Amino acid sequence: MKKNLFLLIASLFLCGSIFGQEHHFICNADDYSGNMSFYAAVTIDGTYVNSTNYEVGAFVGDECRMSAFFNYEILPSSPVIWSAVNFTNTGEVVTFKLYDHNTGRTYEQCSFTAITSEDGYTGINGDYTGLNISGIEDLVVLPFTTPTHTLEIDGYGNTEEASNYYLVSSPIGEVSPTAVANMIPSDNNFDLFYFDQAQDLEWINYKHSSFNLEVGKGYLYANKAGEDLIFTGFPYEEAVTVTLFKDKGNNEVGFEGWNLIGNPYGVAATIDRSYYVMNEGGTELLATMQSGDIPAMNGVFVLANSDGEQMAITPGSSKASSNMVSVDLCNENSQVIDRAIVRFGNGDLLPKFQINENSTKIYIPQNNVDYAILNANNEGQMPVNFKPAKNGNYSLIVTPENLEMEYLHLIDNLTGTDVDLLANPKYNFSGNTEDYAARFTLRFRANNSVDINETFCPMTYRQDGTLAINGIQGESELMLIDMLGRVVSKESFNIIDGMVRNINTTPGVYVVRLINNNNIYTQKIVVE
Repeated sequence: MKKNLFLLIASLFLCGSIFGQEHHFICNADDYSGNMSFYAAVTIDGTYVNSTNYEVGAFVGDECRMSAFFNYEILPSSPVIWSAVNFTNTGEVVTFKLYDHNTGRTYEQCSFTAITSEDGYTGINGDYTGLNISGIEDLVVLPFTTPTHTLEIDGYGNTEEASNYYLVSSPIGEVSPTAVANMIPSDNNFDLFYFDQAQDLEWINYKHSSFNLEVGKGYLYANKAGEDLIFTGFPYEEAVTVTLFKDKGNNEVGFEGWNLIGNPYGVAATIDRSYYVMNEGGTELLATMQSGDIPAMNGVFVLANSDGEQMAITPGSSKASSNMVSVDLCNENSQVIDRAIVRFGNGDLLPKFQINENSTKIYIPQNNVDYAILNANNEGQMPVNFKPAKNGNYSLIVTPENLEMEYLHLIDNLTGTDVDLLANPKYNFSGNTEDYAARFTLRFRANNSVDINETFCPMTYRQDGTLAINGIQGESELMLIDMLGRVVSKESFNIIDGMVRNINTTPGVYVVRLINNNNIYTQKIVVE
């Protein structure tokens, strides 16, 4: 009698909604025998659902075994569902889903396992509830939760130097920072900035002027304690196109043309250009190729090609092969603090961009512009300039990506060191704030058909203490550097059909560096 009553009530729900609603989950009522049957209440984030607009479905794998709407007639104090799910084997796992007919969103709940009891009935994890119910406490409760998205944050602690900054973005659409767990700590030890290069004040501090996190926008964020940011909500799924601005408006100084945009989705996204990301230490920006993915909840800096330009952000990966090398500049703690990229072939250019212009940087100068990403032919050479903010030990790490090069060398113009990057991609060196910026030269060729004269040097040091210069002409600069990296002497002059310069210094080992047009020549000499 009891089982027949179960089946009778279950059939009312499975064959059609008593409220006349259309089922979202597609189920075949003829497949069910009511072998697992129970009343259930539903909670979302710990709050009981009290609306007949919700529908529950039970699934074994991808197969729907039950779907039902809520009913006030069984328990007037709160709507419940009657579930009857057929199982072919004990131990099958059932996953419940909750569909909101108002919003079109589906919640997934943790799974239960069907087991067979001694009297032949099946239940969920051995729990069985009969018809004689008096309230919610007697029901099986199906707990559903709203999705959360967590961005791990390292705190800046008590350090006085800027560190552990993040470029963040909302993955759930527009949201108030107060609705993001841990974003606005009670002790007020945080920084949240909105960037707008068209305003007189480019960086707008949330502490002084509150704002919402907008779709497709990025923000600069840090907190002292290192509390992770938790966004609660369904991932944003609509197509996103952001407007970029080139005109800096009334602002006469600052970052004209740069825009801080954000990945609006709960998954990685891509854009059709190169961009800047925050480095691991949260101190400076790193250039990145357009073939990279923007992680969820991350922001990036892009450069507008024109004022009012429209740029699409696309969810998913878009990896592309590149014939390129990335030159990472690392500090003595092996932390990447800056980057320059040379791509051999076509692609977009990316000028140098830094939040803190006084920080250590590496870049590629061309035509009076400092670049972070530059294109090159398959043979030749180019300067790689270095400007340290403080004296110390540094390293350059060169990472090739689908590189088709036969010859790739880094020349340290200060010491004369020649590094074969294909054999040894890491070079350690000492940097000094007094160093000339044109510290390095990158030489390369794709195949044997190109002849690069790596040994040519227009300078000859003679026993009489003079330096002969032949084979070049034009405005030049000559520097004499000791083994500690100190500039002993420096002079500028115009070379016409060769000349001789006197080397007047104390005995010792030195490096002579000659800069002529875009070429840099070095030679180690011994003064007796």
